[in-house]
Amino acid sequence: MSPSLLLLSCGGGASQLSVSVRALSGSSIKGGKSPSYAVDVVNQGPGEVSGVGVRVDLPADFRYQSTNSIEIDRGVRTEATDPEVRSPAPQWALWTLSAPATTADGSVHRSVVRITFTALAAGKPGDYNVVAHAGSETGSSDVSSTPLAVHLSPASSLSSVVVAIQNSAHPGDTVTYRVTVLNDGTGPASGVNVLLSLASPLAFSRTASLQGNFSRTGSGDPTAGSLLVYYSGFTIPARGDGGPGRLAIVFDARVATGASSGRYTLTGQLTDSDGEVVAIDNAAPITVLGPTPPPSPSTAAGGAGGSPPPATPGY
Repeated sequence: MSPSLLLLSCGGGASQLSVSVRALSGSSIKGGKSPSYAVDVVNQGPGEVSGVGVRVDLPADFRYQSTNSIEIDRGVRTEATDPEVRSPAPQWALWTLSAPATTADGSVHRSVVRITFTALAAGKPGDYNVVAHAGSETGSSDVSSTPLAVHLSPASSLSSVVVAIQNSAHPGDTVTYRVTVLNDGTGPASGVNVLLSLASPLAFSRTASLQGNFSRTGSGDPTAGSLLVYYSGFTIPARGDGGPGRLAIVFDARVATGASSGRYTLTGQLTDSDGEVVAIDNAAPITVLGPTPPPSPSTAAGGAGGSPPPATPGY
């Protein structure tokens, strides 16, 4: 049976299956995080159940990422069908689950399939449900789990663009950089720190401006002459009607007088109080042009073809 049709039939009689879903990462999560869930499908009996499949309906903007594990107790997988990445309703198939068995101590041992998987949480903050379904080819009715309540909290989503205003410079020149940090998330980003590492021919000179709709607690600013450019203590608001929250830092750096010619970039990272890290790699390239060579002695002498001026005849 096709996995897409597996859980759409409505067989007669009470189902032999039961299904449940639980959160492995807590019921309250932030957008952009990857919560994990576990689904248990149990054959309650009395007989064997074949063609068992499982589907999980995620909240509207959640997407399946990966299957972490599949455990089978007293059953066998007859067809290995797994979900597609980014599916909003992942499906797994197919299993045959043995009939319940009574053990020597009189307890009943039931066949179980347990699936653990990870999803990507996204969407507007609010309360949602995760619901698991199980069905089979043996004619019993499909069943659904008790909805699992999930609370999606506001979350930040940081990104950055770092550019050099000049494409090239000479030794001794000043280069201006602009660092733009955007928060495109549903919640503010607090404790945002910006750390940049300049290439060795350059050193921080001064902060030209701080712009945007951010707020700031304290003041951690770079030191003149340092290769490390570090700003700290920003809170950048969530995206609003006017666009994402924004912080723009403009600063100057000086090219050392003895700098070698070549192409130079900077690296760094953004961090916030939630432990998010956004890497900045090989950004804002500039080309340092070597110093203008001094004129050759012959040119400096000023004679045509490099010849010295004629000597004044003596008397």
